[in-house]
Amino acid sequence: MRGIGLSNPSSLLEQKIEIARRTMMEYSPGHGDACASSLEDSGCQPFQRGFAHVENWVFDLDNTLYSAGHSIWLQIDQRITVLVASLFGLDGLSAKALQHYYCGRYGATLRGLIVEDGVAPDFFLDFAHDIDRSELEPDIVLAGAIARLPGRRFIFTSGSESHALKTAAQLGIDHLFDGIFDITACDFRPKPDERCYHSFVTRFGIEPRKTAMFEDIASNLDVPHRLGMTTVLVTSASEAIGNKASNCQIGIASGVDFETNDLGSFLTQLHSSRSLEACPDTTGPELGGAVAEACPGEGEISHVYAGASR
Repeated sequence: MRGIGLSNPSSLLEQKIEIARRTMMEYSPGHGDACASSLEDSGCQPFQRGFAHVENWVFDLDNTLYSAGHSIWLQIDQRITVLVASLFGLDGLSAKALQHYYCGRYGATLRGLIVEDGVAPDFFLDFAHDIDRSELEPDIVLAGAIARLPGRRFIFTSGSESHALKTAAQLGIDHLFDGIFDITACDFRPKPDERCYHSFVTRFGIEPRKTAMFEDIASNLDVPHRLGMTTVLVTSASEAIGNKASNCQIGIASGVDFETNDLGSFLTQLHSSRSLEACPDTTGPELGGAVAEACPGEGEISHVYAGASR
């Protein structure tokens, strides 16, 4: 694995590892190979966004289109550690520390390896995504909900197109998307690099104000939100940060409009809400675990939680 253009002196490698060990920023395999920012309650502010006019539906892949409870990302993260250890002759802890260094400086291990060490990105992606996806089963509820979404649907991932296709096929939803925008299309810059979002919007001719984006990392929604997209944070039940009992119809973080821990139910409820001719009660009926808390008119919900609790 060493014959791919490494040019890093050992002293510089030791410096990187030492920097990572000193800072030891929190690293969570469940949130991808990225440095996620902390979530802060933004206070009570009226919603300005919804789904009634959405024509483009954009989904992150890992831990979004499938539950974070699966081992898919853990497998990828472990393979990245193995690869880094093999490239530099490191033990597991030192390799993980080097991942921290690249994550903090570049947003992802791959970007750091490309910029500082000349590692071939295709080699990295092929190795990292050579995983067992058999634990994923076809998601009939999610497939049906995505199929009913009006307009175009996209996968926007910091992984590879091949990984996205294989994973979506395992879930039984690969035929439902109009395009995939991967790390290669973004010149190997991971989200939340702003250039990545602009490239995505340009490539597919997307109007941000007619677009909804679904992500499992709140910081990756900041730029889309600023561009005008309606944003949805997808969490696991244990990570849910919304407060269903609250009367504050607010974004949960600065770039988050909605939150759900059940994407299939959320989309199913959203489809029903768009079809309603009358506004439901402010408390809303529970359908498939999703709660419609308010309706500004035209059947559009302004805040939906799917089983979220603080």
